[in-house]
Amino acid sequence: MRVIVIAVILLSLHFRLLAQNEPTVTIAPDPFVDTTTITFSLSFSDTVSLIVYNQFGELIDSILNEQLMPAGTQSIQFIGDTLPIGKYFAHLDVDTHLIVTQFIKIGQLTLGEVRYGLEQLNINIFPNPTTGLITITNLPQEITKIAVYNVLGELVLNQELIESNKALIHLDDLPNGVYFLQVSNGENAMSVKVIKQD
Repeated sequence: MRVIVIAVILLSLHFRLLAQNEPTVTIAPDPFVDTTTITFSLSFSDTVSLIVYNQFGELIDSILNEQLMPAGTQSIQFIGDTLPIGKYFAHLDVDTHLIVTQFIKIGQLTLGEVRYGLEQLNINIFPNPTTGLITITNLPQEITKIAVYNVLGELVLNQELIESNKALIHLDDLPNGVYFLQVSNGENAMSVKVIKQD
């Protein structure tokens, strides 16, 4: 009985050490327009491959190909300004670990050279994530239109404002996923990522 208990403890410690030594990957900004940064951390120096594929499984870029990397955090800039809008996948292959991280390329959503900021406009958008209905409050009078785009940059909803400082956006008919809500005065615009989920 004692042998079984010791074996269980050793297995638990082994799996805990494996989890601690597993490399981590983050990609920011995500979604991105032109460039984004892929950051990964290694517990030990190891041979690393970092490859980017598109949503159809086609090779986009072999950033690292079985290259020896030191322990610690590494950051690599990924330039995707010429890539089409859509989903991409970064494959980090380290020893026995393969980590796949999805990230999204979007189009430039601004309508003019000036881009409003959420902090500057103090607009409230809630709830986010949402199950279907989004409320936007504290809209300035110059905002006349609200549009929603999917991750491919396609317009899926376009709404003229009825009230000057409040709007209700219905995403009920759209599938779950990531969308970009854009408010505009006809010349300039700002956008924010929203998530629809049940």
